[in-house]
Amino acid sequence: PALCTLWLGRQTFSTPNHKLATLARAGGVALVDKHAALGDVRAVAALLPQMTAKLSTPCYTHPSRFYGREVPMVHLQR
Repeated sequence: PALCTLWLGRQTFSTPNHKLATLARAGGVALVDKHAALGDVRAVAALLPQMTAKLSTPCYTHPSRFYGREVPMVHLQR
């Protein structure tokens, strides 16, 4: 399973774009070492509670394309 944080960011933040740096700034999250795996994961982990709290409707698992393969894309259900 995978979590599409781009989808989640689009659903929950009204920002000019949905780049991680933009979402972090809007969410008041420090983005340290951007584009480094650990720095990006820490920022996403800090944003996740905000994003899931803003979801207005439940979301369900559905198949999606991910790097050219079909994989289940898990969208959180509250």
